[in-house]
Amino acid sequence: MEKLSSFLGKADKFDALFYVGGHGPMFALAIDKDSQQRIKEFYEAGKIVSAVCHCLIVFADVKMSDGSYLVKDQQMTGVTNEEEDQAGLSKVLPFLLETKVKDNGAKFTETGPGGGACCQGWQEREDDHWANSGKCGANW
Repeated sequence: MEKLSSFLGKADKFDALFYVGGHGPMFALAIDKDSQQRIKEFYEAGKIVSAVCHCLIVFADVKMSDGSYLVKDQQMTGVTNEEEDQAGLSKVLPFLLETKVKDNGAKFTETGPGGGACCQGWQEREDDHWANSGKCGANW
């Protein structure tokens, strides 16, 4: 198995980046500088970056080349603070997903405990065939 750092600078060799969910990312990937750099490289190369569940936290502290946070002004949803409270996990997690992404400028949509939602960010590219097709596509 290769380390995350071995993939830095290789966004051109991949089509997308996907992070799976679970609580583990809240403790490790959320603060991993190699992961943040890889997300930045993929995003700035116009590649799809995606995650589910708690792993949305990997986007929270990613800073773009201009110094802004990746999540700034992006529509997001995920595990809410209320859901963490109900599960009794708020006090054991290093931070809460909802709070962290809001603090860094995300437009967080709450669906309520146990609710589901799909939100997408959109990075429009000049060569993006989805932009004017009327279809739902996302590079985020």
